Amino acid sequence: MLFKSIRPLGLLVAGLFAAACQQDSTTPSLQADAGLEAAISQMEADAGDAVRDGDTDRAERLNAGASALRRGIRPTQIEVKIKGESYRYLAIMVGVVRVNPAGERVLFRNLFAWNGKPPKAVLEVAAKADHGVFGHPAIASLNDEASPLEGARGRWKDLVNHERWAATSGFANMVLVGTGDPCPVQPADAARRCFLAKFDIRIDGRFQLLLPDGPSGDAIEITTAADGVNGVVLKPAD
Repeated sequence: MLFKSIRPLGLLVAGLFAAACQQDSTTPSLQADAGLEAAISQMEADAGDAVRDGDTDRAERLNAGASALRRGIRPTQIEVKIKGESYRYLAIMVGVVRVNPAGERVLFRNLFAWNGKPPKAVLEVAAKADHGVFGHPAIASLNDEASPLEGARGRWKDLVNHERWAATSGFANMVLVGTGDPCPVQPADAARRCFLAKFDIRIDGRFQLLLPDGPSGDAIEITTAADGVNGVVLKPAD
């Protein structure tokens, strides 16, 4: 879905949403929260690993998630089911508007969710449309024009057992339901602006253990469904 086609909200709804976003999405004391600092550190460490693996797209997404938390975005508690067992995760959404070669603005959606203080497990999902289909992680990057519009990426990291799992089938629905006030702290890059946002998410994926040669073994199912997940949208200043 192109960013320009996101459905507008009515003036009254937009006003109420902005007020709710201001009250519920941010708090001045988050940076002192040891649990969130641990989550930020984990994202930044994973971003460093992604750079070393040559996955600059993933590194950029992770750094955007860490930056959102540093700007004071309050995560939303969601329920994540893994092999049918429910766990409580904290989650944020980061939308990044990019201009493709055709001059169209496309909203890339990124879910970051973690369990535990410090994190014991981390779930990442990325897509560039309302509805994304998981495929083999070796296919083209989401940033590649050869990548299908409905492409999505999913990764679950079990930090306790030192395992990484990649989504190889299933789907990710991540819909921007509205934007609110500007973020309390704007990006240092003057070419971008940050706005508070809410997303509805539905994730249903089959994940396989990620080995050096690629995903292998029996798949596990990871699902979540939540409305009004707190997040941000980063878009060009113009």
